Amino acid sequence: MPSQCLVNHQERSISAIAVQKSRRTDHSDSPGLKSDGLLDLGLPTQSLQAFRQAQLLASDAAQRARVWLGTAAALRLLDRYDEALAALREAEQAAAVPGQPERLAEIESLRGNLYFPKGDMEECLAAHQRALSHARAAGSVLGEARALGGLGDAYYQQGRMLTAHAHFVRCVELARAHGFIRIECANLPMVGAVELFRNELAAAQASCEEGLRLARRISDARSEMLACDVMTSTAQLAGDWPRAEAHARLALALTRRLEARRFEAEVLARLGLAIGALGQVQEAESLLDEALQLSHASGVRYSGPTVLAFLARTTRDPDKQLDALRQGEAMLAQGCVSHCHVDLLEAAIDVSLAERRWQEAERYLAALQDYMQHEPFPWGDFLIRRGRALICAGREEGGASTPPLCARLRLLRDEAHAAGLNASLGAIDAALERLTATSRIGQDASGPP
Repeated sequence: MPSQCLVNHQERSISAIAVQKSRRTDHSDSPGLKSDGLLDLGLPTQSLQAFRQAQLLASDAAQRARVWLGTAAALRLLDRYDEALAALREAEQAAAVPGQPERLAEIESLRGNLYFPKGDMEECLAAHQRALSHARAAGSVLGEARALGGLGDAYYQQGRMLTAHAHFVRCVELARAHGFIRIECANLPMVGAVELFRNELAAAQASCEEGLRLARRISDARSEMLACDVMTSTAQLAGDWPRAEAHARLALALTRRLEARRFEAEVLARLGLAIGALGQVQEAESLLDEALQLSHASGVRYSGPTVLAFLARTTRDPDKQLDALRQGEAMLAQGCVSHCHVDLLEAAIDVSLAERRWQEAERYLAALQDYMQHEPFPWGDFLIRRGRALICAGREEGGASTPPLCARLRLLRDEAHAAGLNASLGAIDAALERLTATSRIGQDASGPP
């Protein structure tokens, strides 16, 4: 189904579900139910308005906690994080009375989700740990599944991809076993995201496709957007730029309908990278400049270095390229979500290799290794081994070390091919071709006259 047709189809589905939900909730005595329905449908502005009205109707602590929690959830989707944290404090105060540990678990989960895009790693992890504690105290399997997904986010944020994977998988298993379809749907794309860092591209694609099917079935546009976003990254690593463009365009349409500016900046940057790789460099730079402006408006610690990384990869202006890398490094020093680190460092390594700036490439490789020191992950390990081999190949003049270096590069090529990391193959193949040609010239020169 073409992207625009799909979006139109979803709009009709959403309208139908909205009618059904309004019929169920218009006569409810509990404020916030209709607002919850709007939130589930991915309509944060309308949901926020409804929660604001519900605040006036809440008559006891339990209702106040629920309404303020919903207000915070709507504000989060609109990237209004500080307001959302203030709303959570109201919810927490109302839920602090005895008998609401499950609500406290939900509050802490949302608090952790708010700290995630702000790049506050320790606060994010601590909040999700408290959520898990409250959920277990309440005997809430739902709260536990939600907290496990949150812990996966927190460890992902810190670059601890293997630990994150274990938590996301456990979250999905628990959600699936108990029928928590929205939690399963929301976390399947994150299973896919961390599978990329494990060099499991086929598994990542499968996780996202499963999440996409669920998201479309229940009209969860946010989860659909996340699945398309991760599939864009999968196609990017596979070097399948037409597919990357297609996924990015669908994800972009969803971000704009959801008013999710934080994700819009990231997806716009991925679209720019894809069309730049397809040869549309001027249009790509324009999109990347727009993405950078959006990133500054919605929080550079979530996507700023990623946008700058893609700009450095795309631009043909050497000064703009170096400036993008310098800006990205400065942002990383402030503390950013993990994908910012790996995207910026990967781009800096590849740009330095292409420009034969060997010392800079070595510096960026050392920075990536330092970033992974607490928990190395396969994709980063591959990047480091590939980068060091390409530096050696660039410095090699056809001496005695050429045959073992060629063997080393061939092993890396086989590893990349087996994992589907086709975007990494071009530089390896070029180095092998150059080394082989240099070695042949050297042999001819040393032969008999």
